[in-house]
Amino acid sequence: GQTTEGQEYLLLELMAGPTLERFLNLDEPGKCQQIPNRISIMLQMARAIHAVHERKFVHRDICPGNFILSKDLKTCKLFDFGLSIPDDARYFTTANRSGTPLSIAPEITRRRPADRRVDIFSFGVTTYMLFSGVHPWGVLESSSREALSYDTRAATNIREHIPNLNPRLAAAIHKCLEIDPEKRMPSFKNFLAQSGDIKNELV
Repeated sequence: GQTTEGQEYLLLELMAGPTLERFLNLDEPGKCQQIPNRISIMLQMARAIHAVHERKFVHRDICPGNFILSKDLKTCKLFDFGLSIPDDARYFTTANRSGTPLSIAPEITRRRPADRRVDIFSFGVTTYMLFSGVHPWGVLESSSREALSYDTRAATNIREHIPNLNPRLAAAIHKCLEIDPEKRMPSFKNFLAQSGDIKNELV
């Protein structure tokens, strides 16, 4: 908005809770279970990124550290748009390797052509960790060297960690983790259409 004197200002909601990263500490895999309704949190994350994409932007740094939870752990908000760019091929350069290594898409790590689907991959990594408490590729350190391994082998099936995880939920997460962007979940509209009615985490 603007003040009566014409000075521009930005009004932001105060979120006093912890980031999602606090509950996805790879040294404490079971800590993620402290979040009471993880399906709700997952869907809130997906809708937030979908809103960014609908406005023709790409976040480019989707990771547990960039989602903040309310104190009661029921509400989740996306923040930190420092790496965001317009959803336009002119802004994606193969020389730009920006993002958080633990969740960065392989096409960025390998400096290949990229688009908004980098956010879908990073969301897949974050969601995998939200439910399992471990990284899809067993990575423990956030480094570019570790990130280079993401396209050399498939992610570990999440049901190896949680055998009774809802199979529809598991399939949706793994569709986001496809190495080849052409095989990946095409959009958050598709993800929400396929997963928005999931009620039970376990079967």
